Amino acid sequence: MAALTSVVYHNVGSDTEYEAGLNVTVDWQIFCDQIVYLSKNYDVIDLETLLHGKLPKRPLLITFDDCYASSFEAARNVLSPMGLPSVFFVNPGLLGPEAISIDSLLAWCANVVGLDGLCKEIGVTPQSDVGHLIASEMSSLTATQRSNLKEQLRRKFGPTSFAGRNPLLTREELADLCKYGMEIGNHTNSHVHCRSLDPTEITAEIEDAKTELERMSGQKIRA
Repeated sequence: MAALTSVVYHNVGSDTEYEAGLNVTVDWQIFCDQIVYLSKNYDVIDLETLLHGKLPKRPLLITFDDCYASSFEAARNVLSPMGLPSVFFVNPGLLGPEAISIDSLLAWCANVVGLDGLCKEIGVTPQSDVGHLIASEMSSLTATQRSNLKEQLRRKFGPTSFAGRNPLLTREELADLCKYGMEIGNHTNSHVHCRSLDPTEITAEIEDAKTELERMSGQKIRA
């Protein structure tokens, strides 16, 4: 069997105060150049081929995590015109107009009020950047603990409303992704580390998220 190569993207374009420090952004032109290179040197496949088909000689799967609004533009303006499929792993609980991920909120706090002040507020050792903070201190939190931390940070630092600020795509754009030949995958409901979930959270974060994504996208969730 041919060995599969998989690439993962997050935000495409430039950092705002919601991404700076997370190390999840690729420049738009670099992204375009990479996609051209990958399409010429690999056989880009869809999820159907991966799950059920005979893999080509140089199979490559393109994926996106967290579904930043910029990744929707990448799908519509780059991948779809080139006839390239992709899998978008989405957190349905973060797509509402007032929703915000803990990662984006931590980045906002670090960029607006300072990383030292953020670490002091949540009672952790000062970190080199917000990405390290998320990878270390945040990885052991349950979904409930993450939700409580988000409320704590919003009360302390604001803003009180994230309407129009959510850096992730909208529910309408999620449905449109399917029209552009992209497939939707389950990335948990609220973007948690699954090993940190307590038994009461597993259903909501995994099973209910799958059901909600199928309702929102009209697709069967297979990954």
